[in-house]
Amino acid sequence: MKLQTLLIVEDNASFGRSLVAALESQVPDVRLVASVAEARQALESFSPSALLLDVCLPDGGAIDVIAIAATKTPVPHILAMSSEAGPEQAFLLAQRGVRAYLQKPFPLAKLEATLGALDELVDEVPAPLSHALGRESLPEIEERTRRALVNDALARGNGSINAASRILGVSRQTLQHILRRQRAS
Repeated sequence: MKLQTLLIVEDNASFGRSLVAALESQVPDVRLVASVAEARQALESFSPSALLLDVCLPDGGAIDVIAIAATKTPVPHILAMSSEAGPEQAFLLAQRGVRAYLQKPFPLAKLEATLGALDELVDEVPAPLSHALGRESLPEIEERTRRALVNDALARGNGSINAASRILGVSRQTLQHILRRQRAS
């Protein structure tokens, strides 16, 4: 994968600058912030392809930044790094969409390989869907997923069917048909 944009959220200034210096020859637009507040501000005007997050930040943590990033369209690929997080926290991060976890200190080659493998990581089944495998039939999973996506698109479109249909990439008529089927079931 050739990343075009990367936002690094790291509160250790010298380590953050080292990451930027190491990656700016490979990623055209690398930006560095040091807190949840700075990440929130950066994400208001910047849509990175990926986020590289320190798990522990002075005003919160990676979970806070992930929640902010989840509002972006498209949602950026998320990688986490820490010298302090344990297995439980790494598992929680994975449930929230973190694609890879790097234990600090890590060699630059490992970070480069992880960033390069993002395309392959995207093809994994998201955790909530994977959990349903074997417990629900494929049509049940499809219906639940469709319902969630339609509801999310309607919420993002402030209840407008026209806006939601644009978000979903379907015609207004198709969305109306889906909504009628949902109401009938």
